[in-house]
Amino acid sequence: MSAIATSIENNHRLIILALVGVIVVFLVACTFNDGLPICHWIFNCDHLFHQ
Repeated sequence: MSAIATSIENNHRLIILALVGVIVVFLVACTFNDGLPICHWIFNCDHLFHQ
């Protein structure tokens, strides 16, 4: 358990940046669902803004 805590402590900025990056990718994918249908593939959501 100490090894995990040490690893997190040493790499906390990288972990935070990775999590923020994932959130940004999903926000962009769900915003531009027509061009990047990642949101549809992962969450099976259908954003029909153009109706």
